[in-house]
Amino acid sequence: MVRLYWTDRAKEDMKHIAEFISNDSIYYAQKQINKFYESVEVLYEHPKIGRSVPEYHSDDLRQILVGRYRVIYKIINETRIDIITIHHSARILNLDL
Repeated sequence: MVRLYWTDRAKEDMKHIAEFISNDSIYYAQKQINKFYESVEVLYEHPKIGRSVPEYHSDDLRQILVGRYRVIYKIINETRIDIITIHHSARILNLDL
C-alpha cells in the first residue's frame, strides 16, 4: 500500500494559505485545508490519477487541482508518494528538485 508523506514545504504552504484565508474566515480556512487532505486520498489507490506538471517533464511529478490551487506530488516508488507543495495556480511555479 502507498504511504503519503507531506513535506515540510507542503505543510508550510498549507499554514500560509490557512492564515491568509482566516483573515476573512476561520471556517473557510479550515474548509480549504480539509479539501487539500481529501484531494490526495485518491492517491492511495490511484497514484497516477493526477496529470503531469507541465513545467517539468517528469512522469513521476504530478498534480491534483483543488480550486485555484495545485497540490503537487512526486511518486517516489510503489510504496511512497511525497506531497511536495501546494501552489496557487496564478503564481509561477519554481520547484527546487
